[in-house]
Amino acid sequence: SMDRNGWVQTEKLAAVISRWCDGYEPTMQTDYLSSLIQQIGLEHRVQLDGQFCRASYGHSTRFYKPTTVEEPNEPLYHGTSTANLPSIELFGLWPMRRRFVQLSTDFEYAQKVAARSPDPIVLQILSEQAMADGIQFISTGSHAWLAEPIPAHLLMGWLAGVWDLGSKSSILNEINR
Repeated sequence: SMDRNGWVQTEKLAAVISRWCDGYEPTMQTDYLSSLIQQIGLEHRVQLDGQFCRASYGHSTRFYKPTTVEEPNEPLYHGTSTANLPSIELFGLWPMRRRFVQLSTDFEYAQKVAARSPDPIVLQILSEQAMADGIQFISTGSHAWLAEPIPAHLLMGWLAGVWDLGSKSSILNEINR
């Protein structure tokens, strides 16, 4: 169980992981968990604070309310599938089963996320207009940013094979023509 800010006791998490691994590591120690997180390259996704840890972003607890709202100084991207565009155009970007919409300042990362589908698209958030409309962005301290739902009129998109970042026209609108 986690607290309102997404923190769990590292010792309890290690015990759950040990059970999940069907006894493979029956007495996983907290320091081993920390080492494991680093070995598999998740140190940017997990925060360790003494005897507690939590996800750096992607919190699923509805109570988590970050206090650090920032203005992004780089473009923000979201990788997805063109199959999601009808829903995105109607409702915008929603966090789905997460607490926040996940965005990235790393275009290549967004491309990789999008490439999980057979019909990838990368959406760019019109950050300045979004902030003027009251959307708040939360930095995770890495390339990942978090936001509340983002309306469709604040999105621009590029289909795979036409990553033209110089273009100012929205491919979201072009796809439905």
